[in-house]
Amino acid sequence: MRFIGGAIAPPVATLLADAIAPSAAYVFAGVSVAIAFVVVVATTKVLRRVDDGAEPERVEAEAISAGEMV
Repeated sequence: MRFIGGAIAPPVATLLADAIAPSAAYVFAGVSVAIAFVVVVATTKVLRRVDDGAEPERVEAEAISAGEMV
């Protein structure tokens, strides 16, 4: 997602600046950051498992094996 946003941001910022006002791109960026903050805060419980440490070796091996099957 991060790289897609980086690729889309320049043309969208240009379109916003041309269509609305030169400062519209900054307002849009600020709103995007606020939305991202709300999403992170709302999903903290789900994201918490990322901070729990490394997965057990068996779980990691199963995930790798499942990925190779796809």
